Amino acid sequence: MLFVLAATVWMLSACASSSKSLKENAVVYYSNSKSGELISPEFFENSLEENQQMQGHYGEKKITGMSWMQLNDSLIHLMIFSSMGNEIANLVYTKDSLIFTSKWMDAKKVKPEYIIADIQFVYYPKNVLEKHFKKVGLEFKELKNEDVFVRTLSENDTLLMKMEKSKNQIRFENLIRKYEYQIERGKE
Repeated sequence: MLFVLAATVWMLSACASSSKSLKENAVVYYSNSKSGELISPEFFENSLEENQQMQGHYGEKKITGMSWMQLNDSLIHLMIFSSMGNEIANLVYTKDSLIFTSKWMDAKKVKPEYIIADIQFVYYPKNVLEKHFKKVGLEFKELKNEDVFVRTLSENDTLLMKMEKSKNQIRFENLIRKYEYQIERGKE
């Protein structure tokens, strides 16, 4: 009987998830001195749903896996999977809430608002980002040519963030927080 009880407790704890929910407007520090609230999902002008292969570096840590993302004018939804297909995390941002859940990560240590800010920097329209970052007091630039476009965010000539996007690849780097990732996009 004790074995059955112990096994049941173990199974329930193995399936327990950790979650974090923010109901107030989430604030992101883009630099050590400049911050701003996340941009509301309603400012995303298109609808996007895609599978992605991800590789990232945070300091010495290397991360690889897959993700599924849905963006539209009412939400940002990101699901992150291990290379074996196990769900690692689920993140949903709407105009009213930001919810992060995970069975594998301590949600109290994860700052989902920064993940959303990165997604917005990569995918949101240029005019929306220009207005947002001007209000924050930072310089946003976007340069395009036929094959690739590059976005940068700077403060007083110090580069904070950079994104390069081609047809099926995205490379994002946050120089101040010292992380980067590459995304191989699925077919749209």
